[in-house]
Formats: sequence, structure tokens, C-alpha cells
Amino acid sequence: VVKESCPPACPPISESRTEPQHVLTATIEHTIPERGVKVSAGGLGKVLDQMLREHPKGTLSLVHPMFGDVDYGHLDFYKEFKVVVDGKAQMVKVYILKSELDGIQRHWYLLSHELFEERSRRAPYPSPMTKLRVLRFFSLWNQAVAELLRDLKPDVYHCMDYHAALAPLYISREEQIPTILVLHNADYCGIIETDFINDRFW
Repeated sequence: VVKESCPPACPPISESRTEPQHVLTATIEHTIPERGVKVSAGGLGKVLDQMLREHPKGTLSLVHPMFGDVDYGHLDFYKEFKVVVDGKAQMVKVYILKSELDGIQRHWYLLSHELFEERSRRAPYPSPMTKLRVLRFFSLWNQAVAELLRDLKPDVYHCMDYHAALAPLYISREEQIPTILVLHNADYCGIIETDFINDRFW
């Protein structure tokens, strides 16, 4: 039975809507048209390409890891910070590149670290999830994204898939940012069988 459309059963919003002026997204796949950089494994990469062209006007901050086999050209140094992964301090360097397209201020924040630079254009995602080194990769990645969320203070965190979904958990309650989580592949959401996590798989 097809019913006629009806308005949602929720109280009307009395205040005028405020459009976000600064959105931050963090993805392992990445595209930088100005540098001819294209790291894509499928649908998420295509969505990211579309965002770069059709995002609403404002600031779009894009956080990505730097891969060892990709030439990013000259980048300006932004900052360096420390995170703790598996009890050990890790230093992450951040580089920045800016451009503008049809009112979209596109700011790329590229993260440099040994665990990121091990990845390649052909194999952007580390696997299997039972390896401690892979779990350390994702711990480092999520903590680094959280550091930039605290630093840049965007209006919205647009989280694409599970890869950086833990980043808000590294931020205090007082610093929390409105978050949108979009799952691009519901069949695979980073399932980890903890029974198999131990040093013999590392």
C-alpha cells in the first residue's frame, strides 16, 4: 500500500536554521586535483571527488594520511603533535595545502608518520584487522583526526565510514562537535575478532 507523503511527526523548529560554514572530513582514500593525486579503492573515493566539486560554499577541511608511493609535491608545514599508541609516544607531522573552487575553500591536512607511509596507492587500507600493527594504525589515525578536530573546531565532523569513527571518543565532552557518520559499505564495518589479537599475528 502506497500512502501519500506527510510531514514528519516532530515539533516544528522555531529558530532559523544555521548553515555550517566549516565542515571537516577525514578519509584514508584521497584526491588532490591540483597535484594529480588520486588514491581510491571504490565508492568512497567517488563520493569524495563529488564533495570536492559540489560541496556547499564555505570551508571544507580534508584530513588524509600521506602514502609512501604518492608524490604530493611541495606542502607547507602546519604543525607537529604527539599521541600515545599502545603505550608508546608517536609524533605526527601535519602539512597543509589550500585551494578554492566556486566558493569552496578546500584545505587539505596531510598526516606524515611511518605507519601511514607504509600504505600504497594500490592498497590504501591495512589488513587484516587481527594484526596489532593494523590496530595501531587505526589508533594513530583516529587520535590524529581528533587532534585536528580540537585544533580546527569545525561546525560539523562528516565521518565517512568506520575508519575515523572513533575520533570523537578522543575528545572531551566539552569539546564535542556535531558529527555525521555515513556508512559506505554496510557489509564490512571493521569487524574485529578479539580472540585472534595477540603478538603472534603482528
